[in-house]
Amino acid sequence: MAITHSLAGHPDAAELRRRTRDYLKVLREAAGLTQNELSTAIGLPYYSTISQIELGKTRLLPSRLQDWAKALGANERAFAKRMLSYNEPHMWNLLYGSKGR
Repeated sequence: MAITHSLAGHPDAAELRRRTRDYLKVLREAAGLTQNELSTAIGLPYYSTISQIELGKTRLLPSRLQDWAKALGANERAFAKRMLSYNEPHMWNLLYGSKGR
């Protein structure tokens, strides 16, 4: 479901959390979903998980990115790539370099 951020000590951690929050909230609202409706669509037992993710306190499990993308009506590959850039910036840079954003 959600796990603790791997951004501890990253110089851009606060900004990356803000981008995650803003992106997910925009997608959720564009899909016309409340946090409760999104949690149900994804199969999460508690809507507070959505809140925690939108607040930047936890992050999405990579294994659940496809579920989130489908529920939000987002392109799965683009969604996963963006979430990787926000939640795993070190991996992102290894794969795409700093100019890949």
